[in-house]
Amino acid sequence: MRYFGTMQLGDDTSWLESYIDRMMKDEKQVDASYRRLITEKLFAWMESQVKTKDKEVTAEELAGMMHNHQH
Repeated sequence: MRYFGTMQLGDDTSWLESYIDRMMKDEKQVDASYRRLITEKLFAWMESQVKTKDKEVTAEELAGMMHNHQH
């Protein structure tokens, strides 16, 4: 229901079940939704685990950081 936002759906939501059935039969749609939800949850969890610190840098400093960055 959150997907539809503030749209007034009224009391008759019987169409919603058939919509869900159609979407669940589309394997690509199910996989894409699953991956999106997992990614959202993962990033929300990571955000809660990390303390950020703002730091102003010049363009040259940023380029140097990117050049020296290792994975």
